[in-house]
This record gives sequence, C-alpha cells and structure tokens, in this order.
Amino acid sequence: MNLVKQDFVTAATAVRASAQGAKPSISVIGLGYVGAVSCACLAHLGFHMTGVDVSLEKVRSVKEGRSPIVEDRLEELLSEGVRLGRIDATQNLVAAVLSTDVTFLSVGTPTAPDGSCDLTYVRQASRAIGQALAMKDAFHVVVLRCSVPPGTTLDCVAVEVAAASGKTLGVDFGVAFNP
Repeated sequence: MNLVKQDFVTAATAVRASAQGAKPSISVIGLGYVGAVSCACLAHLGFHMTGVDVSLEKVRSVKEGRSPIVEDRLEELLSEGVRLGRIDATQNLVAAVLSTDVTFLSVGTPTAPDGSCDLTYVRQASRAIGQALAMKDAFHVVVLRCSVPPGTTLDCVAVEVAAASGKTLGVDFGVAFNP
C-alpha cells in the first residue's frame, strides 16, 4: 500500500506542478462514449486534448468537431474545442502520449465468453503507452477510465506500461483510476 500512496502523491505533485504554469495536456485513448465525452468536457474546461482511436472515422469526426456518437451537447462541445484549438485527434497513440502530460485510457472492455471482463484492449493500449514512455523523459500519468474489475490499474495497466517502457511506477510514471 505504501507504493500506491507514494505513486498517487508523485502523480498529483507532477500534475500540480504542470498546472501552475499551464494546464497539463491530455491524451484520451478511445473515442467511444467515455473517451469522446471526456475529451469534449475537459477541452471545455480549458485543457488541450488529443483524442486517439483506431477508427479513422471517429478520428475524422472529432477533428472536424462532429460527434462520433449520439450524446446530448457533445457535438457542440467538440466543435467549440476544435474552434478554440483545444482538440485534435489522431490514430497515432505513441505520438499522442509523447505530446501530452496525462493519458486517459478509455478503451472497450467487452464481456468475455466466460462472463469475465476482456482486458485485451486495455493490455494492448497499455503496452503502446509504455512504448511511448520509453522515448519520453518527463513524468507521465496514465488514468484508467473504463469499466474494469478492481485491481486492474495496478495489476494490469501499471505492469504492462512498466514492462513496455522499462520505467518505474511512481518514479517515471504514475497511474490512477477514474471510475
């Protein structure tokens, strides 16, 4: 538990320090319901956002300020964010992580055939985030923001990021969960 507490303190300190000069820039991996709404709302609050998705259609929609999903007021907020230069979108996850301070991981977590949560996309995205962090010197915070079982942030995301990056949790990067 001490490592977890230390990690959150380190992450909070990094974000606070970044926010003193300017708000941290944020990448959002996955532009479905959770990711697209997070991207639009955080841009509305003044954050510079980079949305990432494997779907070229969703990326184009967000880049053009159009909603990739049906959600009240989302298109209005995306359009505002694009117009103000606060929202961009790409299929290049590594570039998005390299150009931001915080990454929200909002990928799909479908139900597996046995009824459990399929973490395939969480693992894949975590590895890609780790590959980006291997090329980055600055501290980076990874926030898991999808429906997952307890323990996934530390037992899956942190492990995959550390393995792919060669970096140390709490020293080089932090993790958090935002339900």
